[in-house]
Amino acid sequence: MNQKEQVLNHLKQHGKITSWGAIQEYGITRLSARIKDLKEDGHQITSRREKSNGKSFAVYELQTRQQSQMFGRPNHWEVA
Repeated sequence: MNQKEQVLNHLKQHGKITSWGAIQEYGITRLSARIKDLKEDGHQITSRREKSNGKSFAVYELQTRQQSQMFGRPNHWEVA
């Protein structure tokens, strides 16, 4: 399984991921690049900044189909 697939699977199972989590769980050091790849594939992923112990970091969250429609984002979901 490649890094992009690992990140997508993690997001589907847990809903969110941080850079530190990606490093610890999968050894992925360039999470933002994998998120960019997933967005280019049409996945709806948002990011927000959080602070903990004086450090700021991004939290990436996979948006559900319902959330995407609720917030007026384009629908790039595949139809099975």
